[in-house]
Amino acid sequence: MGAHDGGVDSLDRQLEAIETSLLDGSYRPGPWGRFVDEAMRHPSAERRSAAERATRVSELLHRRRGRPEIRMAIGALIEVLAVGTGFVLVEMGRQPGGVVLLSGAILLIVALQPLVKTSVGLLLGFRFSGLYLRGVEPRTKLRYGTYLSATRRSRIAFHLAGTVGSPAGAAWAWQRAAAGASGTAVAAALFWALVAVQLMALLLGVIGRGRRLVRISSGGMVGREIRAALHCSP
Repeated sequence: MGAHDGGVDSLDRQLEAIETSLLDGSYRPGPWGRFVDEAMRHPSAERRSAAERATRVSELLHRRRGRPEIRMAIGALIEVLAVGTGFVLVEMGRQPGGVVLLSGAILLIVALQPLVKTSVGLLLGFRFSGLYLRGVEPRTKLRYGTYLSATRRSRIAFHLAGTVGSPAGAAWAWQRAAAGASGTAVAAALFWALVAVQLMALLLGVIGRGRRLVRISSGGMVGREIRAALHCSP
């Protein structure tokens, strides 16, 4: 039996089963991950056919986790204001450094990543339903069908965009601080730590290890897409 046997009907059956279990409260983790893994091995036409239902099921899964979500327009405005505040604090803290500089750096690290990734995603044709917090990290909720339908090139570009925002925020604080200012070394350490985490996640994605870290990090998802391309998935 080939990986694509059953075509779009196979994807629809899996989505129907997941949706039913979510609605009746019997869902347990596993089926959605297996669906995603299999769907990415199907031709783009079959993925597009399943896109609408995949978005609906993804929204049900998201609501099941009980994460508060705000509208995309409001979330984007909050992110822009946070980034602007971060830049201002970094500039204010250039000379003395210390708490003011690092407060600006942290705001940039937290807010710049989703802003950059979402902006690139919109240009690539991805759509989003809102903004939510995963711990203290703001995340945008994808309308999953738009991601499922996308080409591998677009998916890689989208996840690459998610690797640059946080390191760029730390790098800005590091470079803008006056020589010898308090907090400069911390900003530099944050930059290198963020770069190292993304590179490690990318490597794990390429070699097929660290599944949890890969799924929650942009670098890991880039590595996963590269691994799939090397194994000739469509």
